[in-house]
Order: sequence, then C-alpha cells, then structure tokens
Amino acid sequence: MATMAQLHKMLADFQQTLECRAMDLRFSFADIVLDGLNKNGWELKDLSEKSGITQRTLSRIICADQNCSFHTAARILYALDIEVEFVVKESAP
Repeated sequence: MATMAQLHKMLADFQQTLECRAMDLRFSFADIVLDGLNKNGWELKDLSEKSGITQRTLSRIICADQNCSFHTAARILYALDIEVEFVVKESAP
C-alpha cells in the first residue's frame, strides 16, 4: 500500500500531465454549460433544440466523458448566450 507521501507525489506528477490538463478543461467547460442551463432554466432537451446538438452528445460533454471541438463548444455557448475568454494562468514554480 502506498504511503501518503507517495500518493502526494503521484498526484503532483499527474497534475503535470496532458491528461490532467485535458480533464481540467472538460470539467471547466461542463461547469460553464451546467451554469448556463441553470440560469436559463433549461433542460438538455432545450439546449439540444437551440444548439442542434443531440442530447446524448450534450450529456457526454457535461459528464466530461467526451471531448468536443471548438466549433461544438461555440454552438453550445452561443445557444446559452455565454461568451468565454481564455486566460493564461502562470504556472507555479
């Protein structure tokens, strides 16, 4: 069994990987979409109708089970009337 120090090291190592950064982006986008749904009082059906994206695909994006293209993200955000901006975040030393 791994010690706490080993687990912390494994987590720190994982946080520096491409996979971790990709998951962070998927979860961040999912949060934005869920907030938009809540603010509009919409269900997936409503977003699907407005964006032209199937409910199944939207569900997979919201659950962070599926990547989406910038084009798909733009369609979702446009339907929700949300504008986003990328911000460069400085890495910790």
